[in-house]
Amino acid sequence: MPQIPRPPKANNNRTYVGEVQSGKFDIIDAEIDQDFNDIYGVVNGHLDDANINVDLTGIKIVYEKLNLTGKIKSTDLAPGFKVPSGSVDTPELKDLSVTKAKLAYGAVIWSEQHIDDNNPFNSLGTTETVLAEVTFDARNAASFWIVNAEVDGAMVGNANEQFDVTWRLRIGGTGVGGSEFAQGISRMAMTGGISVTVPFSRSFNRNGALAVGATRIALTGVRTAFLAGGSGLQILHRRLSAVCLV
Repeated sequence: MPQIPRPPKANNNRTYVGEVQSGKFDIIDAEIDQDFNDIYGVVNGHLDDANINVDLTGIKIVYEKLNLTGKIKSTDLAPGFKVPSGSVDTPELKDLSVTKAKLAYGAVIWSEQHIDDNNPFNSLGTTETVLAEVTFDARNAASFWIVNAEVDGAMVGNANEQFDVTWRLRIGGTGVGGSEFAQGISRMAMTGGISVTVPFSRSFNRNGALAVGATRIALTGVRTAFLAGGSGLQILHRRLSAVCLV
């Protein structure tokens, strides 16, 4: 509301002092009412920028008395405005909005799961068995994984023994379920009249795409039946390492 000057009185003065000095000694009730009505009219809901002190050295409305919640817009900020360092946290960032160019060198953008087990494993039989497994969570439909798997040990066979061990990498599912994406075979075949211990080593390096969500990768093994009462198979080392771009 624009500033309103005090209305003139009967002798055309704006103050009663001026009225008395000009010879008008009566205080007229209608003039008093008009003064107060003007004041109340401004105060009761009509104060705006024109009614607030514009003197740069004067006291203005202090910041603490302003209710600005939900009212500040991006256009209110001066060009080049920067929020104080450390004031923006994860909840303030829009999901999936930070690009690679904004990440610092060395920022971790992958999930790495690793199993390295040197405990002997002697129970591999004719039923496929999980030897190691890792699980990680992917948020991006463009995520991919890189897997390295290794199994070492020894196959012990009697004379004329023969059996195969099939190693598999599986993705998804539980147990020995899930889709097979890699396979390798280690073969034990002996002839003659002696028994023998044969070391073996099998490794895999694979990569592929991921679906969004939790994904499991498993290393499994299974052998064929012994033909000559072979004494078995001992796995000495199992290693499964998977890196997922999250």
